Amino acid sequence: MPSTLPTTGFPDAADTVTHALTHARSRVPVPAPTLLPTPATGFPHTTGFPEPADTVTHALSLLTRRQPPPPAPAIMFTVTVHLGGSDYGFDTMKDATEVTTDEGAPLRLVFTTSTAATAEEAAAAAMGVGARRLSTSGAGERRRVDFAVDRSHRDDAGQSWPAGTRPLEPGDVLSVTSPHGALTRLSLEPTGIFPLHPA
Repeated sequence: MPSTLPTTGFPDAADTVTHALTHARSRVPVPAPTLLPTPATGFPHTTGFPEPADTVTHALSLLTRRQPPPPAPAIMFTVTVHLGGSDYGFDTMKDATEVTTDEGAPLRLVFTTSTAATAEEAAAAAMGVGARRLSTSGAGERRRVDFAVDRSHRDDAGQSWPAGTRPLEPGDVLSVTSPHGALTRLSLEPTGIFPLHPA
């Protein structure tokens, strides 16, 4: 007859441990992951630390916000003044004299596009700087009336008409360079400002 092992009526030790662990796990609830905000970044996460990609993105956004935007490039007209250079609207630039500053450098009057939108408007603004104006001095019998440049009138760069330089008058030429580099030469005539014609 085959031999039989005696039984004790109790499960094996290994089965008892396995059953106890399974039973314990079934009774203990597993909490769902909690999204915790990180004070440094504001990104929710489950470990207490932000993901590396989120950290880099957030740092770049902070740098972008903190850095001031670059200044917009200046958009301006530049006016070069030549005394003479026009004979009733025709080009005689070979006989013209370029106006210089008090230091002897070529005068470049500057007007932004908020002051002048066209070459003609820039030329008119230049006339406002170098035009002859009525001025008076003294009083009574010593009162003197004269026409001279009012040096309080300046371009958008703060430049005034050079001292000792005669005012603008008919026959002078204004060479206007636009913000895009186009050159327009205009002649001052008794009745206004007109394009300079070839000789």
